[in-house]
Order: sequence, then C-alpha cells, then structure tokens
Amino acid sequence: MVGIAINLLTTTDADLSHIQEWEDSNIAPDLIKENLISLDGYEAMDRVLISEELPKRTSNMISTTYLRKYDHLNDGGWYCKNYDPLNDCENEWIQFKPNKPRITKHKGFGKETKEKTIKYETPPKMKAGLIFPYVPKKRWQEIADKYDTPITDEDHNFWQWVINHPSLPITISEGAKKTLALLSQNIIAIGVPGIWMGTRKISEESTLKQLHPQLNLLTHKKRKFNICFDQDTKPKTRKAVNKAIFALANELQKAKSKVSILSWHPELGKGIDDVLFNSDNPQSQLQEIYKNSLTFSLWASLYHFKLSKADLILNCRYLSEGLKTIPNERLIAIKSPQATGKTQAIALKVKEYLYDGIPCFILVHLESLAKALAQTFGVAYRTESDPTKGVYGYSLCVDSLMPKKDGVNPDDWDELVLIVDEVDQVLSHLLTGNTAVADYRPTILNTLSALAPKITQCIIADADLTDTSVKFFENLLGEKAFIINNEYQYDSISFYKYDSASRLLSQVMDWLEKGQKLFIPTSSQQPKSKFGSIALENFIKKKYPKLQILRIDSESIQDPEHQAYRCLGNLNQIIKNYDVIICSPSLQTGVSIDLKNHFDKVVAFSMGNITPQSFLQSMWRLRDLVERHFFCQPTGNTYIGNSSCSSKSVLESNQKTAKYAIAQLGSLDTQLRMDEVNSIYLETWAKIAARINASSRCYGDLLNHLI
Repeated sequence: MVGIAINLLTTTDADLSHIQEWEDSNIAPDLIKENLISLDGYEAMDRVLISEELPKRTSNMISTTYLRKYDHLNDGGWYCKNYDPLNDCENEWIQFKPNKPRITKHKGFGKETKEKTIKYETPPKMKAGLIFPYVPKKRWQEIADKYDTPITDEDHNFWQWVINHPSLPITISEGAKKTLALLSQNIIAIGVPGIWMGTRKISEESTLKQLHPQLNLLTHKKRKFNICFDQDTKPKTRKAVNKAIFALANELQKAKSKVSILSWHPELGKGIDDVLFNSDNPQSQLQEIYKNSLTFSLWASLYHFKLSKADLILNCRYLSEGLKTIPNERLIAIKSPQATGKTQAIALKVKEYLYDGIPCFILVHLESLAKALAQTFGVAYRTESDPTKGVYGYSLCVDSLMPKKDGVNPDDWDELVLIVDEVDQVLSHLLTGNTAVADYRPTILNTLSALAPKITQCIIADADLTDTSVKFFENLLGEKAFIINNEYQYDSISFYKYDSASRLLSQVMDWLEKGQKLFIPTSSQQPKSKFGSIALENFIKKKYPKLQILRIDSESIQDPEHQAYRCLGNLNQIIKNYDVIICSPSLQTGVSIDLKNHFDKVVAFSMGNITPQSFLQSMWRLRDLVERHFFCQPTGNTYIGNSSCSSKSVLESNQKTAKYAIAQLGSLDTQLRMDEVNSIYLETWAKIAARINASSRCYGDLLNHLI
C-alpha cells in the first residue's frame, strides 16, 4: 500500500518515449539527462501522493478515495526535476505527466456532459511551486559567458547565481518543456505550471494577488522579465491568456522589475517549444521574437486601444468612397484614420435627420470643438442665440450635458440622434476629466442614461476607436454596434522625432530664417511652459518681428481683442494670411485645416501632459501631407489611481481621488442595475484609467508605434 512519508526518488533512466517527447520539444540532450525522470507503477503514485494533509484511513494509509482517483498513475509517466530556491534544495512539489491521463466529466452550459483531459497532475493538498529545472555546469558556464557575468564562489548552483546577479534577464514560460526548450538555447527561463500560477491570493478571503514567493525572490529593479505564453488562436483562450499576463506583469512591475511581452505569429507554432522545433534556425527565430518584444506598458496600451472585430472593413483614402451612406442600425461605430473624412461623412447623415425634423446632439469634450462642429453639422452651439430654441438639437461639451439653462433636460425630448465624434477622448474626459465635469459627473451620467431610451440612432467615431468605447455604448443602449473599420494607411507622409525640444526649436528658427511657413501644435498654453503656445509666440516674435503669427488657444479664441477670436468656424480662410500658426490642445481634435500648399512643415511639442493619441491628433489638424517634426517626452506625467496598467489593479487603488471615483461611479452603477441597465461606468473608468497610465509609462514608444 501507499504510505504517507515519501522520500524523493533518485534519477532513473528515462523511458525512450519520454525522451522522444522532450526531443520533439527541442530540448537539448544534457538537459534531458539532468531533468527527465520516468516512473512506473507505484513509484508514480508514491511520488505524487506525498502531502501530510491527505485524508487517511484508520491504518494511517491514504484514503481509498484518493487511491482510486489517482489509480491511472500506475501506468507511469514523467516529471521534470525541480529546484526550490527558497529552501535551496530539490522541490518535493512536481508537475507529473501520466502516460494515461485522467478524464473528468462535468455539466456544460446546455446541461450536456463534457469531458476534460487532465494532462498534468500535481501533488494534491500542496501549494503549487514554480519550475526551476537543473542546469548542468557546462551549460551554466555557456550562459555565464553569453551574459558576461562570472560565476563566483558564492554561486553554488545555477539558480543561486541568477538570484545573486539581478541584471540577468529571466523569461517566464508555461510548463517544464517550454522552459527547458528556452534553456536549451541558453536563455534563462523558469516555468509556471499554469498561466495564472505566477501570482497567489494574499489570503483565502481576499481577491488581491501577490507574486508567488519563489518568483518574488528573483525580483529587482535591475531585473528584466520576459513573459512568454502560448499564442493561442481561440478567442476565449486568448482572452484568458491576456488576463493572466496583466495579472503577472502588473505584480512584477509593482516590484520595480522591468517587464516585456513576447509574441509571434501562431503559424510558427502555438508554444515556444513548437516554434523552436518547427524552425530551421531556432536561434535566429528566437532573436527575432525577442527583438520584437513589447514592454508591458506598450503591450498594455495597445491592448487597451484594440478593436477586436468589424462588421464592415474598408480600405479607402476617404471614408465616403467605400461608405456611400451610413447604415440605419441604431448604434454605428466608425474607426477611420485622421484626415479620411469621418466628420464629413457623419455630417451628411445628420443633414438627412435635420431635414426630417429629428433633433441631433453633437457631444464633444472641448468647448472650442463644440463651436466648430456646430457649423459643420448645421446645429446650434448650446449657448448661442438660436431662433429654433434648440428644437433641432445642439452641439455641446459633455460638461453641459445636464438640465440647466441652455442645457439638456431628457424630459424635453421624445427622440433624438446622438453623435459622439472623437469618442475615446469624450469618454476619457467624461469619466476622468477635472473640468466642470468633475463637479457634476453623477448628474451628467444620469442625464446620459435618461436620454438613452430616446436615442433612435447613435453614431460614435474615432481614429483610435476601441473595444472600451464600443462596449460602453452597447451597454448604454442595450444594442450591438455595427462596426465600420477603415484600415487605410498613409504611405506618403514622413514623421521625424527629435531627442531634444531645444534642438527642435533651434531647427524651427533655421526654417523660419529660410522663409518656410510652419504649423506648430503644442501640448500646453500656460505662460510658464517654455514650449507652450504663449512662450513660443513670444520667442518667435522677438526673433522675427515681421512674421505674421497667429496663436490659437483657449485664451486667444475668447479674447475679442485677439485676432484668433472665434476663428475656429472660419479657420481655413483665416490662416492663409499667416506665416506661423501656434495652437494649444484646444485645437487637438475635430477641427480640420484643409488648406493645401501653404505650410511647409508641421512642428509639434509635447511635454507629456496630453495623451500620445491626442498629441498625434494635433499633428493631424493640418490635412496637407507635409513633413511632421516633433519632440515628446519618453514618459508622460498623467497617472490615475495607483498608476497601474491593469484595470483590475486600478480598482484596488487606495489613492484618494481614485477611491472617490470608485465610490461615486460604483454607486451610479448600483442605481442603474436597479433600473435594469448594465453596470458600465466603473468598469469603463477603470479601463480608461489603466489605458492612460499605460500610455504615460511608454509615451515615446507608443507614439513611435502609432506613426
């Protein structure tokens, strides 16, 4: 019978079929010899059923229930030897692969019985460990030479050497074979027994996670971790893998370590061991994968900005070329690059509604943009004199979406069309903005919810349209979106990045000296900002007093004495009279400057206080495809809550303003659930907050990727 006290077995000759399996995963012979252990009969059960916590019979033997459950182990199998860095010894915990796997049965959603194959068994009633294979001395020396890191007397084994030298990078993979396949290429790798096993709950009662103790031992501010999980093609599995990456990478980042994500095309192989086995040159293939890795912040940012699917895919220079008219589905979502005519296409649809007497509301995040779009769409701006008294709708800033003078009272409308241009920035402002919207957010959100049943059609659009925005409006309206994605890409425009704002400003002086005309967007208006709109205007005027310069910012467009006063509605006519246009973020979206062959270059400055997407939008206000020259900070300076790139982690933030937002939006969601509306506000806030944090962490890299 199987007893309770089980000693670790010594290495035995491995089964030939097991050796072949490891060779098929591109594992080197020396690592196979060092780590592969084959077990037969009761040896396998003795090696797995080792926990003192297992239930026992009166004879102090393991219960019959467990013996029957694990009877399949008697057909043998294999496991990988495993080092325990916490206790500096061989680990009792293993991951055993039986020759005859266990089959479990469970009820599916449709009550049908489903079977699941358990490929690997671990000792029951034991906390899971990580996989640290043993590395022979010769290979250890090769890896030390590769990373130019000597082996000292203090490094009495491979993993202690890794712990003692925090500059050594570590790749985290899933399972023993993938880990050993990487080690076979002289890459330092450890394995997790499952994609979620790199973290643990802080306690049984808590949902909060922390790093696995064995992994935490390796973290250091100098350490770089590469996460290397399977490239699965199944959407459900892919979603789970992405969530696991967020959980693991977020905890590693909190521990001050650097984190990158490895990926490759699934056609190369599902797991990294498959990729290496299928490749004619595994080393070269790996170099390419590591070269194309993304920092976790950039990976997270791109993930938060993804659009998963589309009902209609186009590839048109102008949206109207492939979309003669916008369909009549209740919720339309449009993704199309800058300067492809999104606003113009929507304006034609709005014209139809206004002709039929259906009011249209144009919802934006900037007052200046609301004024400009009022003219484009043919509706009144909220506060301007309107003989129709708003019967045909308004163009308004989201800050004013509430019952007040010249505001929006849901009871006044039976039906309406809602247009949300630059929707990702509108939602970001709505849920995280610090203007008047912050003071009246509950009222504004309640107004939006009350308007939802009266919306006959909602059109949302953005050059960077994301799943987050689409899902928000799907939940708000209880309607699936019809998504249009114009995948057109420009190939005739050049972007030039500068490593110094002063160097770029010096270049500006040279261009102006040569008589070139410049369009200069900047991320700030504040006088104290050296590269803000006011400072740049003063600097250029002092140097070239004869130049015609127009500064467009929130101050100048409201000053009756300034040349920019109310210029946005007639911008294309006005700017042709100027040599230099300097504009602040008040002109970052929505306004289209269509003047051709006037400006020689776009020159842009960002100090990191607006998102990379907003900064790129500002460079696209001029539609002419002239060169773009820009400077941006490598990281941004806008963070929300605990600065996490994970929406789940942001919700756990203890930062004061984040706690207030969580309580406020959570209360609104609770109220909406009572009204049978999906919970949307808190979830969307967390996703946008994580997106802003991720974008700030990798500001320069993300901008490089976007252009």
